[in-house]
Amino acid sequence: MKYNAKNIRIEALEERHLDNITDLFIENYKEMRIKSSIVPAKYTEKENVIGLLKHIIEKGYGIVAIIEESIVGFISCFEFSKFKSSNKGTFIPEWGHAAIKENRQEIYQMMYESISLKWQEEGCVSSCITCLEHDREVIDGLFMNGYGMLVIDAVREPRCIENCSVNAIIRQATHKDIKEIEYLIKEHKEYMAKAPICLNINGGETSGNIKDWLVDDEITLWVAEYHGEIVGIMKTVINGDNACTIVQDMMTVSIHIAHITDKARGLGIGKHLLNKVNEWTITNGYERISVDFESMNMSARRFWLKHFEPVCYSLIRYFDDRVVK
Repeated sequence: MKYNAKNIRIEALEERHLDNITDLFIENYKEMRIKSSIVPAKYTEKENVIGLLKHIIEKGYGIVAIIEESIVGFISCFEFSKFKSSNKGTFIPEWGHAAIKENRQEIYQMMYESISLKWQEEGCVSSCITCLEHDREVIDGLFMNGYGMLVIDAVREPRCIENCSVNAIIRQATHKDIKEIEYLIKEHKEYMAKAPICLNINGGETSGNIKDWLVDDEITLWVAEYHGEIVGIMKTVINGDNACTIVQDMMTVSIHIAHITDKARGLGIGKHLLNKVNEWTITNGYERISVDFESMNMSARRFWLKHFEPVCYSLIRYFDDRVVK
């Protein structure tokens, strides 16, 4: 059915809309799972989604698009005093927006015009939105509205990787490795802060943090030893919360930190570390491995996209701070 834009009515999102917007997201998620069945099925079940949306209504705000008394779309967001900059910003999670399939881009355009006015009035300089990978019509519309790629979330089935013949020892970290791990994490943060990535990673892992990781049953910390020196690390977490929501599940092993020192890059050590994570995941009966990475990190992007299937894209737009209130 074709809708005329003038028939779309925009209203503030309220708790009375909860059932309808939950159904909208679930329908879109089911559409995605036709292509990417590896993502958890639990987000097709209302009880696993409705609580997320209830929380964003209580702690954030949003809008709904209505045609002839039917809710055909919604956008909801959290607002932060500092988000991806020193200024206020908003974040829309992948489950925080959806629309019916028909005329989806037009519905999103109407909703975006409305909610972006709210952001301007609130003094928000940045706006980030995570989209399901299959939703290309929405993503294309966001690009036209000034958004650019920021983060990619991806998954893979745990299976062994061939041709990992590099002469490196991959093993789980021990307490004697803490100082070297600390140095590699510091090096990783410095690498992320440099162009072309230019990302500020707040805080720092201390030896105390790393000691905690080593005794945490949910965390596995792998090191790559090459010619007697630790040159790479890969930390995984069971059901980690660092990634998009739709990969979070007790059967997901999330890659949380991965870094190879500059002098050891190109030797296949990252592939060797990833293969060890795959072997461990298979042995322990988990269903998937997830990773998230900044799209402007070119070496990481090349590596991860060789081995993982994207499931979410996070896009960001910065408003001119001279015109926000």
